[in-house]
Amino acid sequence: MLDEILKIVIAINNPETLNQVVRVTNRLSGVKIENIITNGEEAYKRIRRIKPHLVFVEAVMPGMDCVTMIDGLKRLLGKECPAFFVAYSFLPGIMSLITESDLVIQCHHFPMKDVVLAKQLEKGLDYYRGMYYIEEARRSGIGASVLSDNQAYYGEKNELRDAMRVKRIVSHELEAMGANAKLKGYLYVEEAINSELIKDTYRNRRMMELYSTVGESLGSSKSGAEKGIRRSIRDMWINGNQEYFKELWGYKVINDSNCPSNSEFLRVVLNSLEREYMM
Repeated sequence: MLDEILKIVIAINNPETLNQVVRVTNRLSGVKIENIITNGEEAYKRIRRIKPHLVFVEAVMPGMDCVTMIDGLKRLLGKECPAFFVAYSFLPGIMSLITESDLVIQCHHFPMKDVVLAKQLEKGLDYYRGMYYIEEARRSGIGASVLSDNQAYYGEKNELRDAMRVKRIVSHELEAMGANAKLKGYLYVEEAINSELIKDTYRNRRMMELYSTVGESLGSSKSGAEKGIRRSIRDMWINGNQEYFKELWGYKVINDSNCPSNSEFLRVVLNSLEREYMM
């Protein structure tokens, strides 16, 4: 899998976004564009037949939105279902559902620079290859020996998610974001990321469950945890390290209009930490 050419289907309706994604993807090594579609329903049918490794899909398309597409393909294809990069030009109401899907590797706001998109796609491809490699090794029954032989790259699972190690990583990352540790919401964000990174559970549970866990841990209610996280995220987004967020999200400008939801923010940050520290 590490040396296999990855098959990609691009399903985007916006002409400018489509041209950019095709242009940048064609420059990447180890990938091949199998098909380009501009209608959601048609994309759904072709993905069923082609069974690509990855799909770059626009969040809202004529014919079928990407949440309906991903859910349908997951039920139909099971373990053969592709992973998804999602493109959007505004924050649709379904964004929280998109970012909670365990098949979505990255979400990208357009317009963005080619160099930023290329960098993020390379990170996403590396993440996909690494996770696929581990899963294939586990299914084949040789997971223990494979991972043991590649310990320098993957590390010991128990050590990677050691509570103290994770807390140091999260504390450092929040500092890099420019988070205000004096805000009460800071503790909620820190606890949410720590909890998910230590247990590797974010792909398997909903935000309401996470709010409940965080609130209980800090002696607050579920709604208190949700509000605290939301306020802290907005404060970081507007008053923190905007260059950090521009690079991670690929935005040219950081402002109120593109401030991410709780689920999107946590998903993007957790995916970034997984790639940087947990592989």
